[in-house]
Amino acid sequence: MGYRKDSPESEERRVIRQLLSRKRLGRYEFFLGQREGRRLPGGLEEVSGFVITEHDVAYAFWLSWDSKSHQYVLHPFRAVPHADDALNDDEEYLEARRKLGLDPP
Repeated sequence: MGYRKDSPESEERRVIRQLLSRKRLGRYEFFLGQREGRRLPGGLEEVSGFVITEHDVAYAFWLSWDSKSHQYVLHPFRAVPHADDALNDDEEYLEARRKLGLDPP
């Protein structure tokens, strides 16, 4: 999804950032973002991924389309229980933690 520092921000990522700002998560870092290969009615591609917050809570998200409001949404958007247990050997997760100043799991 273009999460690397040297990549320009994609339109999908810009929309995801806008949607995340409404959730008032504080500081966060993306990890394990993935394009899903399907176009949404609004023209962007479906994207799934994760964020971890400065409060050490990880969330899984999916950029989707709400057919009632005709807007992009993050659905599902849910906390990942026991993220450290599930992700503690993933380098992107560990890097996101380091960027936020969180202790290693």
